[in-house]
Formats: sequence, C-alpha cells, structure tokens
Amino acid sequence: MKKISFLSLWTSLFLSLASSVTAQFTFIPRSAPDWRYLDNGSDQGTAWTQPSFDDASWPLGTAEFGYGDGDEATVVSFGPDPFNRFVTTYFRKHFWVTNSAQWTNLIVRLLRDDGAVVYLNGTEVMRHNMPAGAINYQTLATATVNAPEEATFFEQLIPALLVNGQNTIAVEIHQVNVSSSDISFNLELVGIAAGGPIRPTFVEHPQSQTVQVGGTAIFHVTVAGTPPFGYRWRRNGITIVPFGVGTDTLIISNVQPSHAGVYNVIVTNAANPAPGVLSSNAVLTVIPVNQAPIARIQIENTVTFLDTATLITLDASADVILDGSQSSDPENNPLTFTWFVGDPPQAFATGVRVTNEVATGNHLFQLQVSDGELTGIAQAPVDVLTPCDAIALLILRIEESSHPNGIKNPLIDELETSCNHFDKGRIEQGIESLEIFQDKVADKLGDVDPAFAELLIEAAQTLIDAVSAN
Repeated sequence: MKKISFLSLWTSLFLSLASSVTAQFTFIPRSAPDWRYLDNGSDQGTAWTQPSFDDASWPLGTAEFGYGDGDEATVVSFGPDPFNRFVTTYFRKHFWVTNSAQWTNLIVRLLRDDGAVVYLNGTEVMRHNMPAGAINYQTLATATVNAPEEATFFEQLIPALLVNGQNTIAVEIHQVNVSSSDISFNLELVGIAAGGPIRPTFVEHPQSQTVQVGGTAIFHVTVAGTPPFGYRWRRNGITIVPFGVGTDTLIISNVQPSHAGVYNVIVTNAANPAPGVLSSNAVLTVIPVNQAPIARIQIENTVTFLDTATLITLDASADVILDGSQSSDPENNPLTFTWFVGDPPQAFATGVRVTNEVATGNHLFQLQVSDGELTGIAQAPVDVLTPCDAIALLILRIEESSHPNGIKNPLIDELETSCNHFDKGRIEQGIESLEIFQDKVADKLGDVDPAFAELLIEAAQTLIDAVSAN
C-alpha cells in the first residue's frame, strides 16, 4: 500500500479548496524535499521514468542537488574517479492531484547543469541542452554551462498530462564530459487552470547561431500565457530593444563583429508585469566573410636577364625549384597547393615546395592555392637558357639596334666566339670572351649610347655570374 505523507494530504486539500479561486498552483516548489535520487552511475534504461517504477530503494534528498558549487542542499556522488565521473544522475518525485481535468497546462521551471530531460508520468515533456534522438546513460550534454546560466531557472510550458491521484515527475541530469567539475538540479512545477490571466512562459527560446559579416541574424521566441506581452531584448545584459518596441522576433541586418554576444529577452504581461520572465541565452557568433587566399611564387636560382626571370643551365634541361611558402590566407585557413606548367596549364605536382625538370625554352608556371572554398592563382614565366641561348638574345638586341655595322659587327663576333667556347665545354674561355665583349661595348658605345652600353654590359655580367655559379 502506498503511503501518503501529511504534506501531500495537505497539498491535495489546499488544491481542492483553492482551485476555484486561483489560476495557478505550485505542485512542486523550488528546493522541495522528498526527491528520490540515484547517483551510482548505473544504466537505468527507460523503465525508471514510469509511474509504476519502484524507487523505494533510492535515497531521499532535498533540492538543490549537485556537487562542485557549494550551494547544494543534497550533495550527490560523481563516483570514485574525478577524471571519469558519472555522466547521468537520476531524480524522481511524486505529487498528488485532485480534479486533474481543471489543469489546462503546466509550467516547468528547471535549473540544470549541464543538460536535462524531464518526464511526466512516463512521457518526455522537456529537453534542455541535450542532443536530439534517443538518450541513454552515457549521452553527454550539448554544451558546457557556466555562470550565470548554471543558476538560472528555465521555463517551459508543457501539457498537463496529469491523472487524479499520484503523479510522477522524473528527471535525468547529464554531464557535458566525464571530467566536468559540477552538476546542479532543481525544479519547480506549476499548474495553470482556466480563468484569470496566465503569466508568460516560453514554449520556444531564442537559439544560438553563427552568421557571417553582412548576413542577417534572427532571434525568435514563442510565448504562452495571457496576451498582450511586452518584450525587452538584451545583449550582454544591456537592453537593446525596450518594452513597447520589442516583439517576439529580433532581426539584426548587416551583421557586424560588434553584434556578437549573448542575447536574451524579458517578457511581461498583466499577470507578471515585473520583473517578467527571462528566456535562456542565445549566443551570436560573427565570422568574417571568407576571402580568397593569395598565391605567391618564388623560383629559386633564377636571375634577371634582359628583364626576364631566367635560369641558366649548362645542360639541355634544368631542375626548376618552385616555392609557394609566401602564399597566405586572410583568415589563416590551411591551404593546399597545386602546381601547373604550360599554356594551357597542366598539373604536375602538389605541395608547398616542388621541383620540376624542364627542357630549355620559355615556360609558364602557375600556382593555385585553395582554402577549401576559394582559390588564389599566381603565374610566373621563366626562361631556361643555355649560355648560347642567352648570347643569341644579346646578339638579337645588337642587331635590332640602329648603330652602324662598324660598331655592331665586332660586338657580335666576340659574342659568337664566347658561344663557341661554351659549346665545346670551354667554360673559362667563354667567360673571358664575355669580359672582352664588355670592354668592347664600353669602348664603342660608352660615349655614343651609354644607356644601351649599360644594358649590354649588365646582361653580360649576369650571364658570367650565372655560369660561374654552375
């Protein structure tokens, strides 16, 4: 036979007397005694939520329950290992109702740290800071709860799934991880009867969201109770939309980094003109618009020969070393590197720094860097030349000049002599001929065309230095 305490009999009597004159009644007050709880880390499955479940062996305690905060009326256990704490702690409480049909709705006011699922007579009626889908004793809460949220009672209007006689409310509290330092639980359950104004309660709280700069953030709440309602929206605890202006929806257009913060809303009506009811917090995270990465190419061991990036080789081909390490991303996202050569471009390698063997001639290298969404492109032309290839370009410049043959021919003859030495592998003699060429240029052009003379002398010196380095 079930035992009904004196307090329960008094509650039922008071309720039957008061139901005709009040629109609300508190079935379970905050910090109520006589909660049953189980804190041994066991898997209780789903049967424990049912009214018929036998919880007589569970300890009795008074809310608030928890550990780690120092404000608990009943301290519960987290298990033997502080680095592997129990994920789930269970709570049940019975209360009695007469004339259940008069109660049209119920208000749950829940304090939870971290997440909670609430059941009334075996039916889930509220889920807070918990993932969607099936829940078991190892399911972790969605997010860490910190002050002031860990001391906040969150309201929700739920169906009045009451029966005459004994009713059962069951709650499971879940940690966000097994090393979390604290949990908290307290609950208030209020019945709403027909007639009279009903204070506002949240059916839907504002939701956290992430928005790019320039986008639109929309916070919305759904409120039950007796209208009309007043809405005062706040960011980081400061009013941004006052009563008389605010509605159930806050729209922020052209979002900027300064809009980031914690948003909530206070709702009032005739039944609760002050202080009103506070929603749960919603965090607005603002992220910058993704910008394309910047590709940059460095080609090692090249020289500037006649205004062109050039690689001098003594062979018919050369290893071109390509470096993309100076590429960057405005958001510091990780980058991938793909290298191409030719026109049209053909991919030949990936990576920040690559080597590609190419024959002598003109080559166009291209680097594509990607952050996964956008791509940056850079191109770098390079001429791979033998000494004779470079000399041929010098001869062409001289031939195209307007100077008389009496000046041009001796210069061309000396360059051809240098090329002949290089072709036969006589590197030192080829360099000596280039130095003689420089002297002849200074003698024949230094006074009549100093700018052209300087161009030819510098190009010859660049070739000398490049061949010497090989």
